[in-house]
Amino acid sequence: MSLYSRKQFFLNKNFNINTTKFCKATVGISRDRVRFLILNKEERKIEMFSDYHISAKNVEEYTTGLINLFESYKIFDYFLSHKIKIVLETDKFSLLPKNLFEQNDAESYLKFSCPMEKYLTFFAEDSYLPIAVAFGVREEINVWYEHISKKYNIYFTPSCLSIIKNANDFLEKKNLNAEQKVVIFISQLRMHISIFYRNELIFYNVINIEENMEIIISSFLNILTTLNLDRYTHEVIVFGEINKKSTLILNLKNYIKNIKILYSKSFFSSSNFGYRKMFIKHIDLF
Repeated sequence: MSLYSRKQFFLNKNFNINTTKFCKATVGISRDRVRFLILNKEERKIEMFSDYHISAKNVEEYTTGLINLFESYKIFDYFLSHKIKIVLETDKFSLLPKNLFEQNDAESYLKFSCPMEKYLTFFAEDSYLPIAVAFGVREEINVWYEHISKKYNIYFTPSCLSIIKNANDFLEKKNLNAEQKVVIFISQLRMHISIFYRNELIFYNVINIEENMEIIISSFLNILTTLNLDRYTHEVIVFGEINKKSTLILNLKNYIKNIKILYSKSFFSSSNFGYRKMFIKHIDLF
């Protein structure tokens, strides 16, 4: 029996391997999910996207499933000269200003705020953001990393860094950055909350959406209250794989009066909608 199963797959029938120099390859890894994205940066289009579920009874099976799944994607052999970004969804992270971040202290930053048993410490930064992140990587994923990196040039980044950068870019391009904006990205496991003011990140945290709904909403409202944001007037923009009728969305709409949920074409122009739709659902991979 296979340790992984495919939930979704898309391949541009006109995809030309000779154009890979214009493409970016990204792999998103969360608890039991792996997503593959090949993005043509030149033409702003999706060349390939796939979504897999990993079924594993233990750490060894998980590592084996991850290795077998990645090696089954021969298309990545065309990216041997590229860097392949591995986006890890984790709640083990610590954000600091770059000018205060010391690489040698990354583990100390994490241990101060997160239990780190069975996690290894990595750090990442983005040249366009004034922040650095210390983050935890599960031991079994690091085993996979050491195996795969013998062939591919891969590097880890935490999902928080991708979400913050892409949400900030979105606000800037839409001229929505003059006031404080709350941006939520809903993944299968977590609600990622970023708050910006004039292109600057002033808050970021995650809420586990497997918690009791009352706890989720209460935690979010407490964040708004702490930052003096009015749930009746401040705009909240929501990205993610969103079910309009989910309990979470219905509760957010009930408590937040100025909410914009990006699950329809109405927010974007009709051109290049496939790219934009993917951006809405998987902002962490871009």
